[in-house]
Amino acid sequence: MPFISSVRGSFGAQGRVRRNANSAMAIAGITGGSVTTAGGYRIHTFTTVGSETFSISGYGIDIPVEAYVYGAGGASGSTNWGNGNGWSYGGGGGFSGGSILARSNLVVKVGAGGSFANGATLNEGGGAGGTSWGNGGGGGLSGIFTNTYSYANAILVAGGGGGGGTSRASGQGVNRGGGGGGTTGQNGTSYSGNRFGKGGTQTGYQLPDAGDYSSGGWFAPAELTGGHPEPHGGGGGGGYWGGSGGAYYEPNDMGGGGGGSSYASSAVSNVTLTQASYQTGANQGGIYGSGSYGNGTSWGSAQSGQQGRVVIRYLI
Repeated sequence: MPFISSVRGSFGAQGRVRRNANSAMAIAGITGGSVTTAGGYRIHTFTTVGSETFSISGYGIDIPVEAYVYGAGGASGSTNWGNGNGWSYGGGGGFSGGSILARSNLVVKVGAGGSFANGATLNEGGGAGGTSWGNGGGGGLSGIFTNTYSYANAILVAGGGGGGGTSRASGQGVNRGGGGGGTTGQNGTSYSGNRFGKGGTQTGYQLPDAGDYSSGGWFAPAELTGGHPEPHGGGGGGGYWGGSGGAYYEPNDMGGGGGGSSYASSAVSNVTLTQASYQTGANQGGIYGSGSYGNGTSWGSAQSGQQGRVVIRYLI
């Protein structure tokens, strides 16, 4: 992690000031997630899907924290079409890291892994897949927000991976979901043309070329929300802006969904925004990287992606 050495160096003096001004008991009163200590840090790990609060109200001073945010992975497509061997992997979630001077409570969002199921958009922003022909859902975003979970209150966001599609063509790589993360999420893939879902950007979304159904019939991506394909294809990953769903085009395209974008506000320093590479979640080799979180599907058809997580730590 490139920002860690600089954070520890710049925050060391602030940490000592804080220890002199506040008792260890007061610092221990900061709550949220599962709390551990290691290497001189108090570490809050959030793994429950949905929203929690990192509670620091009542301190009246800035608390320097480091944040590590992992978006969720997308689901794979199915074998329900054609030769039964054309499903594709879901994309991995992105990684966002940085340093924040926090003074009030923060809302922490942990994204759900993309689901292999039809239905409405997931509440962590991943777009649902299409019908049972290639319906890997997109992974949800993970992030940190002020006051409430909303686009306007975003501080640090890691995009989710796009859902995998399927194809009559043999092989598992032809309609993959794109990885989430980076300033622009990764595009999915498609067997022919530009029928893949496209990654979200910092300012909006992108749609694939129209297939056998008009792109006007899709649920378009939005702020924090991945797109939903119509009628077949992978769903887009959630993100600062969500990725779009894949397009359906005979005979071999139920395109993979695009990954959602990541984001860091001006309140974050030492920023790292890392895009996943297809099904492998970003920063898996990092200090809090783990294959249990953030990966897209990598082991079979009709499988859900891995959920995201958020880690916040500070010197004690």
